Amino acid sequence: MQGRSNEAIDRLYADALALEAAGAVAIVLEGIPREVAAEITARSGVPTIGIGAGPGCDGQILVFHDLFNLTFSPPTKFTRRYADGAAFFANALERYRDDVTARTFPNDAESYHLPREVREQREALQDRETLEHREAVQYCEAQQRLVELEPIGKA
Repeated sequence: MQGRSNEAIDRLYADALALEAAGAVAIVLEGIPREVAAEITARSGVPTIGIGAGPGCDGQILVFHDLFNLTFSPPTKFTRRYADGAAFFANALERYRDDVTARTFPNDAESYHLPREVREQREALQDRETLEHREAVQYCEAQQRLVELEPIGKA
């Protein structure tokens, strides 16, 4: 927080006057005592916007993440939370994780599907590959039995 001593208050007021003289169209007052912000606002010829500077400013700023409690940390003194976005998002993430873990997301309606004709062609191809694989395994097993039956080298 700024503006806690008379010297600091005088510097803030001088800075505000300098900004106004330089052509500023507004001044943001952040983290200063409300009494100081009200005094600067009363003396200023341009609007003041407060963020943690009390209600005496011409306007207010509240950061979106603070407004909706999306910071997941303790709020600053001047923050008022208008919704609990952290709980909202945490709940949604937990439900999503649970659905993925349980393999209920995505479900059939949430999935793309092959056209029926392509699916049938793929199934027929897989059936052929399964049959060819089975035949290859049987051939290898038969060859293995033959090797076991052949006498080992004649001396």
